[in-house]
Amino acid sequence: MYIQILNQTDLKYKNKLFESIGRGFLSKKDLDSLFKELENNFVKNIFNSKDHNQKINITKYENGIAVNLAACCSPIKGDDIISVMSYGRGLVVHSTMCDSLSYYHKDNFYRSFWGNKKLQDNFNSRIEIVIKNQPGALFSITSIFDKHQINIENIRIAERNKKNYTFIIDINIDNSDKLKFLLAEMKTLSQVGKVKRQSLAY
Repeated sequence: MYIQILNQTDLKYKNKLFESIGRGFLSKKDLDSLFKELENNFVKNIFNSKDHNQKINITKYENGIAVNLAACCSPIKGDDIISVMSYGRGLVVHSTMCDSLSYYHKDNFYRSFWGNKKLQDNFNSRIEIVIKNQPGALFSITSIFDKHQINIENIRIAERNKKNYTFIIDINIDNSDKLKFLLAEMKTLSQVGKVKRQSLAY
């Protein structure tokens, strides 16, 4: 099969073919063209199938090489995701709610899911929280992170006035369910005016 595909390209070795696919140098259109003469078109079977099992399991591929998490929406395990082919970066994984998806052509979308294997131990995420300007308010917030053993990577003041402070907090977290629980717990605090997940590119 490899010989048939290589004969249609200027690539001499199959490892170069794999590298070109993994790094995104070959688009979906290119791949369809390469596979069109084969009886079982692998690309069509995966990307045109309505079967959930035919989605791309992103955890099967090397994170940071063939698969990269989009900085614009910072997806974490448990989020609904879709991947976009990007030249030089391979598949870039976005949240399905990401605003950046409107800039891509639908032919570049690849239906994806997280799978059972760990892509990485922890995911970077960002929280924007508005707290009242009261003694002990910040301590109440950070104690929740400590209770759940969530590491704070960075914290900064984005805005402040006499009544409120707006903090941007970068954290490491396992998955989206844990993040949702964390946000829900913060909302119960009387010192908290508003809390929401924020993009790392913000």
